[in-house]
Amino acid sequence: MNKTKIESFDLTWNPIIGCSTNCPYCYAKRIATTRLAHLCKQCGEFIPHLHAERLDQPRRVKRPVLIFADSMSDWWSDGVDPEWRDKARAEMHFAAWHRFVVLTKKPHRVDPIDVQGWPSNAWLGVSITSGADWWRWETLAKLPKRIHKLVSVEPLLSFGIGAE
Repeated sequence: MNKTKIESFDLTWNPIIGCSTNCPYCYAKRIATTRLAHLCKQCGEFIPHLHAERLDQPRRVKRPVLIFADSMSDWWSDGVDPEWRDKARAEMHFAAWHRFVVLTKKPHRVDPIDVQGWPSNAWLGVSITSGADWWRWETLAKLPKRIHKLVSVEPLLSFGIGAE
């Protein structure tokens, strides 16, 4: 796990790296293909894959912290095995003294089975970068009320504000 410069979080935890969304402004892809390429071929190509050796990292941190759980992936991206999410979710349950945030740009792919055992110490959120992405929040909001939900609005590229 890494300390982060993201103001809202204490640490990042990335047992899954890679995404198929191919956002043109993706910082994670830029980091993976440059700084993480030495770790493995999939990191260098930003192909979704599991680093199983990282799964138990949260339980090694004894003081409660806020963890961004997928800063280098989208857990509902094409190519992410549902079993990887299950393993990560189990670790979030185990490390119950922490709070976790998991963001996705693909809330329509969140299966009810994924949230059935969603940890109470984890927030599930969507990334919104423009007004065209608002459907993500509407989709996430339909998940069961017991799920903690959030919206991350960054980078805010366009929301049509002032355009008339």
